[in-house]
Amino acid sequence: MRILQSKQFPFLFAATISLAVIAHAQNASKPEPIRIAFVGDSMADGLWQGVTRTIAKNSCLKSLIDTERFGKNGTGLTRLDKFNWPRELLAIDQRYKAKVYVVSVGLNDRNPVHDPDGRDAQYRSKEWPDVYREKIEKMIKSATGMKASVVWLGIPSLRDTASDKEAKEKNELYAAAIKALSDPSVRYVEPWRIKPEGDDPFSTYGPGEDGKLIAVRTADGSHFTPAGYDLLGAYLLPKIVETLRQRGMDVDKLCPAKPDANPDTKAEVKPQ
Repeated sequence: MRILQSKQFPFLFAATISLAVIAHAQNASKPEPIRIAFVGDSMADGLWQGVTRTIAKNSCLKSLIDTERFGKNGTGLTRLDKFNWPRELLAIDQRYKAKVYVVSVGLNDRNPVHDPDGRDAQYRSKEWPDVYREKIEKMIKSATGMKASVVWLGIPSLRDTASDKEAKEKNELYAAAIKALSDPSVRYVEPWRIKPEGDDPFSTYGPGEDGKLIAVRTADGSHFTPAGYDLLGAYLLPKIVETLRQRGMDVDKLCPAKPDANPDTKAEVKPQ
């Protein structure tokens, strides 16, 4: 066995210390990601896809922000006996510790309200709006009780006339409940529109990012195509960034607004 000469030990010791210092510095300089959780019904899944793809166009943002989807198809705020979103947020917090919850819910809330821990109401009854609003507040307070912010996106226009009318009524309840809370960490965001102002009738086609006409809505008359969700992502991300700024996380100063010339294609999100 070869015996190392004594003069080699100082060099090896110094090299070992240097590597340890470098490794510690690398670990110490890597900040905790800003975690954004997308919760609600199937629309929340699509929003997660669109926002995540939008973030991926900027490698700086991609290094700062982590997004995760927790949407559950067919869920809402009326059947809390079947799936309880306020309670689910507590479980999500235990394993994810989100700083912001992006909420999109309501597509499936055309039912009587059943809440094992609160008031019930028959659908379209006089009491239904007030009871439903209680469930909105219950979900928001679950998130803010964990020191998280909330970005609540309204339901977009729907092709079915009756569903669209009821969606607009629910949007009014979301906006009113959030306004009444007077909590700067909670914001209601108007649904994305093909035209920023005026009426927003349902349309399958709209201008894409390059201005050309593309299909933005799917055949079911409710959801968006991947290209449509990309438009929603570009619309919603600045609202999320503003919410982070209110939390003292000014990502605009840390990351340029312009996309990378060569975005990371590996970050593409595919529907599952």
